[in-house]
Amino acid sequence: ASQQHVIVTNTPGANATAVAETALMHMLMSGRLFYQERQSITDETDAPAKGQEVSHKKIGIIGFGAIGQKIDELLTGFNVEVLAYARHSKSVKNGRMATLEEIYSQSDFIVLALPATSDTQNMIDAEVFKKMKNTAVLVNIARGAIVDENALFNA
Repeated sequence: ASQQHVIVTNTPGANATAVAETALMHMLMSGRLFYQERQSITDETDAPAKGQEVSHKKIGIIGFGAIGQKIDELLTGFNVEVLAYARHSKSVKNGRMATLEEIYSQSDFIVLALPATSDTQNMIDAEVFKKMKNTAVLVNIARGAIVDENALFNA
């Protein structure tokens, strides 16, 4: 780039708030079965069960960089316990650092906020889905390659 006189910049965390708000929106909408309720109105069928609240739940955040930390911050008013996972220990405003196993087995909502790498490709596979609560909601604001689509379809 320097040989071509092209300026290259990096703005880590610049979109953290927007992405974190999107994650929170999906948690709220999925928890309340918004998508199913909308479809039942369109189909003129009975609405599904009421779903679950985000308040007073365990929220697993896998990937605790700028976006994961912003999600933690936005969840402050919801009285949740955050279980966060990152390669390096960090301060968690509404909870604590946790292992992946704890997050998979204890979380009511799991938010994926980590980069897609060779280490994270298909990280959420059939074995992970077996460990999750059957009522857990998975919110992927990361890359699609992190979730094994066949395992998701069969979960």
